[in-house]
Amino acid sequence: MVENGSAAARPAARLQVPAAVRQVARKLVGPLRRNREAVSTLLWQWRETRRYLRWQHSPHRTRSRGQLRAAIIKGYHSFEKGMSLKEPRPAFGQPSLRYLMTMVDEYLARFGKDAFIQDPIRVIRSYAAFNTRLQAEVPGLMEKLAAWDQAGAQVDAGPGGTTLVTRESIQQPAAVDFLSFVQARHSIRNFTDEPVDVDLVRRAVRMAQESPSACNRQPGRVYSFFGRGPAQEALAFQPGNRGFGHLAGCTLAVAADVQSYVGPGERHQAFIDGGLFAMSLVYALHSLGLGTCMLAWCVDPAKDAEFRRFAGVPDNEEIIMFIAVGTLPETLHVADSPRLDLADVLHVCRTADTPAEAASGVAAQ
Repeated sequence: MVENGSAAARPAARLQVPAAVRQVARKLVGPLRRNREAVSTLLWQWRETRRYLRWQHSPHRTRSRGQLRAAIIKGYHSFEKGMSLKEPRPAFGQPSLRYLMTMVDEYLARFGKDAFIQDPIRVIRSYAAFNTRLQAEVPGLMEKLAAWDQAGAQVDAGPGGTTLVTRESIQQPAAVDFLSFVQARHSIRNFTDEPVDVDLVRRAVRMAQESPSACNRQPGRVYSFFGRGPAQEALAFQPGNRGFGHLAGCTLAVAADVQSYVGPGERHQAFIDGGLFAMSLVYALHSLGLGTCMLAWCVDPAKDAEFRRFAGVPDNEEIIMFIAVGTLPETLHVADSPRLDLADVLHVCRTADTPAEAASGVAAQ
């Protein structure tokens, strides 16, 4: 028993806060209390920022396998881009080449030869052949390739560098009525009982892998739930599917790997590349005859963490959106969803025949 006179029984001394500090606190806390939305936004933004700082592939620390892969892809893609220019400069990018070869050495030492590491080595070999044709010398390049061969890091035949194509080879497959195709896609909120074919979704994801991404870093990831039971379990975490979510035969959660990026300038790139991947995925599913409804992932951090545990989404990935998928009934109602006038969307800032003064006047209207 603690006696009344003991230190434990005496009330703690009240902290004396200077009046000036209390005044500043009132000025700060008052507006924040009145605008809880701003506070929540800042807190959520901090969580995203913390995730980005933790998982970006910074060169100033030991990188994970995923981070090192992303840095290598960014590095070798710069040489693919350089060799695809109309007039590529001989022996370009030598400092970047030395850094890329250092990263390849690190990857081989830590993780060994695998399917991934063949891609950068193919690109470097292509770069060596490019400079050989131009009779340009790149110090240390041929020696490094020979060292990799001697160490057993030879590569199989495959893509890497550039490919010569024709205008016809690009335009002929693209000669489709794309406007009709995109106008035929709707957000579907009515599905049949027919199960969603897993192979169709696999094909759609493979098509979506052709989506562009910053320096070809390919951050898109998909978490799939097939069958009405599992699909509904996943959709229970998303608040925007009331009235139709129970009809979906498949739920897809699209995420993007934050390890693909580095630096403050790329802090939003996961959402951009993830959005491009998701749109390509929806168009791919549409091309295969499936109905889809894209669902925003606008949940609080607690719900986000709950779904991550449920689906096994790692902390290094940002969840971009959900997609409800199902088979189409013979007839159904869809929202008209009228589009804005083209003039509200397209702003022609300058043309070859437009004087700068006239262009600035148009922009001001």
